[in-house]
Amino acid sequence: MKVPQEKINEIRDSVDIVEVISEYVTLKKKGRTYFGLCPFHSETAPSFAVDRERQIFHCFGCGEGGNVFSFLMKKENINFFDAIKLLAKRKGITLTFTEEEKRIFAEKENLYQVNEFAASWYHKKLTSDKEGEKGLKYLKDRGFSNEIIEKFRLGFAPDNWDSLLRAAKKELIDEKLLLKSGLILQRENETGYYDRFRNRVIFPIQNEFGQILGFGARRLTEDEDTPKYINTPETSVYHKGKILYGIYQAKEKIRSLDQAILVEGYTDLLSLHQNGITNVLATSGTALTPFQVNLISRYTKNVTLVFDADTAGLKAAIRGADVIFEGNLNVDMINLGKGNDPDTFVKTYGKEKFLMALENRSSFIDFFIDIYKSEGNFSSNEKRVECIQGLLDFIVKIPSRIKKEVMLKEISEKLTINESALNYELIKKSKKIKK
Repeated sequence: MKVPQEKINEIRDSVDIVEVISEYVTLKKKGRTYFGLCPFHSETAPSFAVDRERQIFHCFGCGEGGNVFSFLMKKENINFFDAIKLLAKRKGITLTFTEEEKRIFAEKENLYQVNEFAASWYHKKLTSDKEGEKGLKYLKDRGFSNEIIEKFRLGFAPDNWDSLLRAAKKELIDEKLLLKSGLILQRENETGYYDRFRNRVIFPIQNEFGQILGFGARRLTEDEDTPKYINTPETSVYHKGKILYGIYQAKEKIRSLDQAILVEGYTDLLSLHQNGITNVLATSGTALTPFQVNLISRYTKNVTLVFDADTAGLKAAIRGADVIFEGNLNVDMINLGKGNDPDTFVKTYGKEKFLMALENRSSFIDFFIDIYKSEGNFSSNEKRVECIQGLLDFIVKIPSRIKKEVMLKEISEKLTINESALNYELIKKSKKIKK
């Protein structure tokens, strides 16, 4: 069931986060901030802060944080919709829904529940069952600690046709619900069902509230006839282009550092977390979408792209920057050098070298020019013009006029091109887009 954004805003703006949290935590004011003992972990010195002006909370001890909705979800163990209903009732705000909306909401809630069951089952198989030993060995060989395995709820799907299906039946979970969730498939002869994920390490994919939307799964064999990675198919809760792996674990660090590092794969992200770099999100191998950029914008306006340093990776980084520009976010780039991805780089050179690369990250313009130069494309005026036109194709999509002018000035200085000529070309491109 979808609550209109304006109604969510109305509910959020009608409540005082300090007043709500004070029902659970004793708060004392220090300056403009209220402090108390964190309700989400044990502590003796107050590290739990509530900001009335910004309507957010943050614990400097355990890292939990968010707005009034996320506080209630965590504290009361309820979903986003129930948190909305609770606050709406508190303020006498009416919520009305059609029968179809209620049906859709009920289906989504059921899918969240069955995904939660599967995530817990896969995790237990990995960590507490002999069947999961080879999955655990794979993760340990990749350098991942028990802490990372727990933090991301990693799991293992046994090499069996119906292990999950049988476990779900014992819990009286309907096969139709398992089918809708994408966890099982129907046999070709329609005589029954079998597990989608088998003999694979499992990566549960969570939304920003921690709900399990679906799963990624990596094969443990070198069988070239099967894909290395497979994912949950599109469902009413899992839309690959609308989610970012790691958002639940990274959101508060992204907010506090005001920067998101964007990588491609699960293991890239996990390796950075393993090394204490936790403001990281992953696209899970898909092209970046406007939905994902909008999700990032809730926590920061600053994105650093760190994609594989091969041709495909560099092209993916450039495509990603294109979408980020359209979303009016700021984008920087890191090129880790040929043959490196974030996973291999941090394992080979360590955390400090990665942080140094992050500190010395390139502007998008420098990155784009360097790619042209590395390909020998500055050997003629024709290629030089092609590079400039390529840059302008990106800049024309930026909504902010001020940002456009700043970037035009940077191109002018770095490529010794008259700024007015660049502006003239940009205006021509703008008119073409409007047509």
